[in-house]
Amino acid sequence: MKEESQLNIGIDLQAENGVNVSKSDSVVYRATPIFVGTAGNVTVVNQDGTTCIFKNIANGTFLPVLVTGIKSTGTTASDFVVFNQ
Repeated sequence: MKEESQLNIGIDLQAENGVNVSKSDSVVYRATPIFVGTAGNVTVVNQDGTTCIFKNIANGTFLPVLVTGIKSTGTTASDFVVFNQ
């Protein structure tokens, strides 16, 4: 694993608009970063189909990963926005 000083995490987001979405175990999005409006845990589907749980995400947080879904299972956060690029 790279040392923290070597990590370069960045997403150049220039979206045409945002779309409010709900968590779902079956809905798939085009890969997009997400905005979390209300705090909690967020279980996302990565571009490769694996899942990842982000724990204790604060209100008003952008997650700097490209995801294709927000799972109902394991997600306690709400008020999500995805972006049309």
